[in-house]
Amino acid sequence: MYLYLIECEGHHKIGIARDVEARRRNLQIGCPFQLTVARSLHVSGARWVERYLHGFLAQYAIQGEWFLLPADVLLYLLEIDPVVLSSLAHGDKAPPAELETKDCAPIDRERIAKRIDPNYESITPYLRKDTYRKVKIALSRDKRTVSDLIQELLSKWIEGRLWADQRSPMPAQWNGECGKRSHPDYKQVGAFVRKETHRQVKIVFLREAEAGDISDLIQELLSKWIDERSRPGRANRLDKALSSIAAYNARRSYSH
Repeated sequence: MYLYLIECEGHHKIGIARDVEARRRNLQIGCPFQLTVARSLHVSGARWVERYLHGFLAQYAIQGEWFLLPADVLLYLLEIDPVVLSSLAHGDKAPPAELETKDCAPIDRERIAKRIDPNYESITPYLRKDTYRKVKIALSRDKRTVSDLIQELLSKWIEGRLWADQRSPMPAQWNGECGKRSHPDYKQVGAFVRKETHRQVKIVFLREAEAGDISDLIQELLSKWIDERSRPGRANRLDKALSSIAAYNARRSYSH
């Protein structure tokens, strides 16, 4: 059984499930905002730990298993050692010998810092799945996150729009038969950008009398960034990684 912490627009749900991602998807059906798994722990005796946390955090409860947690409490929950958490839940008694606890989700401390930084805000653009996958692979050896890359590309784009003599055309708007939310090639991605950057993007859209969509803009900027990294003469680790993944999946399919 897994103990999970699911985030939605600054609110957090503390619960348990056998499949955390399946639970997140089920909750997402009835929620208009993007849900993300902030942390999940595999805990023997998860119900005990869940009840302890619900009681311990009762002063921050807003509805059912949803809480509005202060920044320091949130950081504590995201960084506390799972074994220590289980020990606290069992009171003065030591955890049972069979208690097996392991952290199943890495803690993104930079994301946490941006979430509580008043200068940043969350955006949830829709991107092509293949583009997002290529970006994640390309950044796997860098110390930057997808949020860092989006912030950098948007800042450069704004500078180019405001000061360049000859501006590049605005990104093509989505004209698919269905919305991106229901399109199988797209997925909703969460990122944190500076509020001022987001505001300037909106100003550019208004100044140029364009009904701009930030999802289309970010999709185009990321696609161009990938193309830049893939130019001849540069080490194209991206294609090599994709080929390795494809070969591995082919071997697995053949073995089964």
